[in-house]
Amino acid sequence: MLFVASLAACCGKQSQPAVVVPPPKTAPAVTSLTAAPHVTLVALSDWQGVIKPCGCTEELQRGGVERIGAWLKKLRSKDDSVVLVHAGAVLAEDEPAHAGQEAQRLQRAATFSKILTLLDVAAVALSSADVARDGIAKLLGAGRWPLLGAGYDGGIKRTIAHRIVTTGSGLKVGIFAIDPKAGDLARYKAIAADQLKALRGQGAQVVVLLSNLSMRNSRRVARAVPGIDAVVLGRVPPKTEPVEEGEQDGGAWMLMAPRHGAYMATLTLTVRGDGPWQDASAWLPGAVTRLNARISGLKADLKRYRKDSSVATRRALPFFERQLRELVRARKRAQQAHGQPLPKGRVGGYASVGLAWSEPTDPAVQAMVKAYDAKVGAMNLKIAAKPLPGEPGKAVYVGEAVCTSCHADAGKWAAHDKHHHAWETLIKAGKTKDLDCVPCHVTGWQKPGGSAFDNLDRFARVQCEACHGPGSLHLSAPKKSGPDSHINRRPPASVCNQCHTPEHAPRFSYRDYAPRLRAPGHGMPAMKKKK
Repeated sequence: MLFVASLAACCGKQSQPAVVVPPPKTAPAVTSLTAAPHVTLVALSDWQGVIKPCGCTEELQRGGVERIGAWLKKLRSKDDSVVLVHAGAVLAEDEPAHAGQEAQRLQRAATFSKILTLLDVAAVALSSADVARDGIAKLLGAGRWPLLGAGYDGGIKRTIAHRIVTTGSGLKVGIFAIDPKAGDLARYKAIAADQLKALRGQGAQVVVLLSNLSMRNSRRVARAVPGIDAVVLGRVPPKTEPVEEGEQDGGAWMLMAPRHGAYMATLTLTVRGDGPWQDASAWLPGAVTRLNARISGLKADLKRYRKDSSVATRRALPFFERQLRELVRARKRAQQAHGQPLPKGRVGGYASVGLAWSEPTDPAVQAMVKAYDAKVGAMNLKIAAKPLPGEPGKAVYVGEAVCTSCHADAGKWAAHDKHHHAWETLIKAGKTKDLDCVPCHVTGWQKPGGSAFDNLDRFARVQCEACHGPGSLHLSAPKKSGPDSHINRRPPASVCNQCHTPEHAPRFSYRDYAPRLRAPGHGMPAMKKKK
């Protein structure tokens, strides 16, 4: 520059200030899935109007609409592109109702419908399982949340085939739903192709199918119709464990969350080019923290499993040890990905979220739940206040005090058994008037001479007669044995399975658990005290 200026002076020309062109700005590297235009899908399946999942066992103590509400609020404060969706039955529970429970379930569904609006759900798949239940169709029609059903509307006029949601970060997400009532497999494929074309024509960059079809048909549709980016599966089996790893089939992400809101499946998708979807879960915010928690939990499980001498546990150990090694490798990848550029193309990150009951709750949702509890509590007290009268010649319940007056050793054993504390769990949960819970935590609920709200001083807890049957006839002829004893000396699986259902005890096995109840004083001679 000095040379140019001197030359201009020599030539008698006035020097001009030099123009300095700044180097082109380099856009900062995208180092997180949520740092570019994206969608964070939060998917639930077969919520079935369950406000709080059963928590009879520790592993079930997850979820609940109050906690989901608080978690969503926190997530949305950090991520402007959250889209909440649901597949499967949303209001109607498929587990058979106990006596007098129908009125409570309808009230629960009405409350749940209002909570869906409060949670700002973006799309709910219309389910024929909901439509088929008395009173539920009316609630579906009055709901204030988007109801989707392509090829089937169940007579619900407000049903739409699809919708497009534009996220806060600018990604257009197209959503449609299919129910089995829409036809057969060929029809499902045709509907999916038509909806995909319509949504792409409206500018959708990501297309999501909410599927109430079977797992098999959902996968067939995904394979037959390229271009569907994610499938949220409804009709979830009762014993489904949370899926911890992302999975693809036919080029589409497959999301399946356990029913009743116990867990959520989350999928963050970012479109920064073409090509097949790549798994970039290592770039999700909090990836290392989540993996640390899973590793710690699995290590604790392995420590316990290694002390178990059973053949089944020993055979399973290599699987869990391999899983631990894979998790450690995944954590290393997440640590290495921190601060590094996100891969180009179409990338996604998957995570399963289960909220422990120690997690915070949303005050607005919790207020609705408390109002519901109070309303159904008062309603149920009227429905099931008095026990049913006994029938002439048939056994009625007499209560454990009568049983243990003869079977003292069994009474001592029962006082330390978990069944003895069944009622305490309802007191802690505030569910002592809830007919979703009470029948399995007392003895002889709404059976002749059995329990009702007016006599729980005698029949609270799971007592002798809950398993062995009503004892009045046995009491009148206690020495009789065999089929004439009027008592179930060895209760069959059908008795246990009335309460230990897949919903309430997903890992229950009669063959494994029943032998544990045969103990000294209960099915075996009482242990003699040493002199």
